[in-house]
Amino acid sequence: MNAPPHTAAVKSTARLLHLDGLRGLAALFVAVAHFCNLFDFGLINGLAKDSLIGIEPWIAKSPLNIPFQGNIMVQIFFVLSGYVLIRAFMENSSFLGALSRRYFRLALPIFVGCLTAWLLNILRLNFAPQILTLRNSPWLGNYASLPLPRRDIGEVLSQAFYRVLFTETNTWAMDGPLWTMSIEFSSSIMLIIFCFCLKNKKIDAYIILFVLTLLTWGYYQFYVLCGSWLFLFEKKGYLHEIIPWKVFIPSCIFAVLYASQPTAKAVFVYNIFSFGERHFIEYGNPNIFCFEACDRTAFFHGFGALLILFLVNGSPFLKGYLGRFVFLGKISFPLYLLHQPLLFATAGVSLYVFKITNSWLISMAVLAPVYFGTILFFSWLMYLYVEKPAVAFSKRVGLSMDRFCERPEPV
Repeated sequence: MNAPPHTAAVKSTARLLHLDGLRGLAALFVAVAHFCNLFDFGLINGLAKDSLIGIEPWIAKSPLNIPFQGNIMVQIFFVLSGYVLIRAFMENSSFLGALSRRYFRLALPIFVGCLTAWLLNILRLNFAPQILTLRNSPWLGNYASLPLPRRDIGEVLSQAFYRVLFTETNTWAMDGPLWTMSIEFSSSIMLIIFCFCLKNKKIDAYIILFVLTLLTWGYYQFYVLCGSWLFLFEKKGYLHEIIPWKVFIPSCIFAVLYASQPTAKAVFVYNIFSFGERHFIEYGNPNIFCFEACDRTAFFHGFGALLILFLVNGSPFLKGYLGRFVFLGKISFPLYLLHQPLLFATAGVSLYVFKITNSWLISMAVLAPVYFGTILFFSWLMYLYVEKPAVAFSKRVGLSMDRFCERPEPV
């Protein structure tokens, strides 16, 4: 006997709550990673000279580095995007409807993120260069010391509505995380193509998706498509709703080892699980779509992210636990867009404390509640007054494009 419609809707909503929680925690840990990287880059490169306490080289080469690896959190975003976007794209009945809906869904919040970074820059509230100089840190290289963007709103519009989504380059000294947006958008286009080929019975959409997956091997878009395959396998019933322990435990081991693949030179156990120093792609060469390849560390982080989503979907305990972080899931996109500009701006507090105490540890301790309180507050405001209206507007545009495409041709 089939479940009542309202029961099915409750199950569907409950199923997505843990995904919201996972997305929200990933966004928060990106903010944590950048906070630590600004002051203590030894957590990433494993070098004692860039460390603040002294134990960072050990942490950087162990599973304890996961909270400080921003890249694994970004890979979780990509895998999640592939997993959830197919369902969303099916709601539009035309290719242009789905494409325009996705474009405005991303571009409008990105515009506010760019505008925030631009305003903070022209107000000279970017304190990152001073901290990186005092810490003698290699994080961002010369990126944080770039000249201020032109004091021209046209530059903000160009970045938000074109360059961020359609090019790989990014010149924003205070909004570095925007590099992921072109990957999100290009992957969305491929998934829209798949969804509409799926509706056309004359074309084998799965063959097209398989070919696209092969062509993106070793690039960030590859992991978005892998997330889509995970959704499709679950929908077809090829995966257990609850993962057996004999599969769950070894999958956890692999997930942890791949997710914590260190940027620093790997220790023996990592060489075993990542096949030594073998290179599966030429990381420096773009593919036929001109996508930029991920580096070797990010390559394995992607598999770690895929395994994490697989484990989360198959564990009632993890689903229940992650369901507690729905609030973070709601504000995850604004949090991701705003955290770095606000980090570089609030970092001025740590400079002031450092002048008094001459201690970076005390400076970090004082700054932490200011920084995280600021990003959570402004992310919530942006969710209410930017993202929710942007989602509603993108839906209206998508429906309008659907109706336009359905108009009969004039006789």
